[in-house]
Amino acid sequence: MSVKLLLLKSGEEVITEVKEIADPETKQALGFHLHKPFRLEIVSNEEQGIVFNREKGYQLSWFPWAPLSKDEDFYLPGHHVLTAYDPLDSIAEQYLGVIKEETYQENFRKHEEMIAGVSNTDLDMEELFSEAEKLLEDDDASDGSDTQVGNTPDIESGTTGGGTELPPTGSVPYQG
Repeated sequence: MSVKLLLLKSGEEVITEVKEIADPETKQALGFHLHKPFRLEIVSNEEQGIVFNREKGYQLSWFPWAPLSKDEDFYLPGHHVLTAYDPLDSIAEQYLGVIKEETYQENFRKHEEMIAGVSNTDLDMEELFSEAEKLLEDDDASDGSDTQVGNTPDIESGTTGGGTELPPTGSVPYQG
């Protein structure tokens, strides 16, 4: 097996140890055997677009390709793969470090706990729904004169947006 990046028809980019499966008689490619595949994405955000760090380069997000499966090996029909190519050496080295048995098992255990909902900060769904209902009630009680938009917290980063003041008509005047 060799380490390859696969671009799938779904648009996913997957790094994996891969072996092509061929019909023994015709030698025609049938599909691929994937071992410990991970989906890779270049991290981006609304403000900056693609996140690039001069010291570290692009920031990558690694995620198990089939996050709800305990399997390490998968068989993918060939028509699901658009292309296969060699990753950059640094990416291949990171991948090989991630799939080392002791590292992989520890990360898999943490991932499984996260999927199962085992955490120190379990959500209180009743409280969450109560807060959502209060917000909706507050919004319904508004007379609609509040034109301030964008001051809601950004859930992922915890920051507050700068907001945009809109005229009462809801349109944005031409700035040109």
